[in-house]
Amino acid sequence: MSGMRSSTACTSSRANEPRKTQVEQRLRHAFAIDCYENGIITKKDTGGIELTWGNHKAIVAMTEKLAKREGFGDIIADGVKIAAKKIGKGAEKYAMHAGGEEIAAHDSRGGPGFAIGYGAEPTPGRHTQGGEGLR
Repeated sequence: MSGMRSSTACTSSRANEPRKTQVEQRLRHAFAIDCYENGIITKKDTGGIELTWGNHKAIVAMTEKLAKREGFGDIIADGVKIAAKKIGKGAEKYAMHAGGEEIAAHDSRGGPGFAIGYGAEPTPGRHTQGGEGLR
């Protein structure tokens, strides 16, 4: 996920709606790119945007669509779990979530508190819950 950091950092001001944090944006973009690169969605689905890894212009364009809930941005706006159900065609394979919440880029193997939070919290997958405090 750190590779997505440079491509999406400039998009944080464009995500003004509630719940569109950088973490969620990154995972929604990663999900869409994985679906695109694996033939589940096409340029026609994305409104002409070529969603490929390293294409920062596509990420900025998709962030605009996500924030405005336009076109494919509306499909991914409610999260990867819901988007995968809408898309079908095996998209569920690429939807990284815990209980419908996108998973932050923290590796829970190094922080048991994250693992507990990702799996057991009422709102799982949140990087603001759990954490390094548990050992």
